[in-house]
Amino acid sequence: MNEINPLKRLWNSTADLYKRFNLDAPIKDRLTKFREEVNEFEEEIRAFEYGNGSGDALVEEAVDVIVTTIGILQKFGIDLDHLSEKIELVAFKNDAKTTETHVIHNGLITRRSKLDGSER
Repeated sequence: MNEINPLKRLWNSTADLYKRFNLDAPIKDRLTKFREEVNEFEEEIRAFEYGNGSGDALVEEAVDVIVTTIGILQKFGIDLDHLSEKIELVAFKNDAKTTETHVIHNGLITRRSKLDGSER
């Protein structure tokens, strides 16, 4: 069975989009677009807070943030394998966090050692 990898599909689609338009957008322009998409994502989050958000709209804006992030990574020559390795590393770090090593502090998961002063 040939499973579709959504991250690979989105990565390739983003690269193909730039190729299709023969655009090598400078980082300044890519950052502007990234910030625009983050702002739109935040607007959807606020809509949820006020009780009139749409799950579809929220997810679409999140994906737009991911696409613009991919475009920035591609601009700097980062490849999908490198991104995938870092995703796996972060997932591994998340999986290693337990209530013995971390605590909720100010609404965030925080290392206990950071709070008790033993972190170096």
